[in-house]
Amino acid sequence: MSVLAVVMSAGLSSCIEDDWFPYDPPAYNDYYYDQYLNGTWRLCEANGIPVRYEEANYLEFYGGGRGRYYEYDDWGSLYAERTAYWCRDVYGSPAGVLTLVYENGDRLDMNYWFRDSGYGDELWLQWNDYYGVQTYVYEYTDRVPW
Repeated sequence: MSVLAVVMSAGLSSCIEDDWFPYDPPAYNDYYYDQYLNGTWRLCEANGIPVRYEEANYLEFYGGGRGRYYEYDDWGSLYAERTAYWCRDVYGSPAGVLTLVYENGDRLDMNYWFRDSGYGDELWLQWNDYYGVQTYVYEYTDRVPW
């Protein structure tokens, strides 16, 4: 009986972990999950500077406001954390606003839009921080390479 309880406990905790979603979008009706974000995106340019493959980070959007962020840390180890996200339109702007909330609680509100680069779809993210305007370009890819 105790073995069954342990197995059930492990199964339940893994379901809870898989359903991680601590941040719901605000209760206004102009928030949504953009289906065009779904998939894996690799950082290819940061503020006009090309990013090498081995230095790139990745964003995965699973749909329904859930995803993951991947990067290598300073020691060359893979770092990943879950993310929550939602989108909203801005009246009079061709760009929407993407809110990305990381598992550690950090939140980033960014303008976002898509462009066709000729080599594949690009996701453009732009926000302001204490360094000024940040513009990152991600390209659609089939998977995270690790």
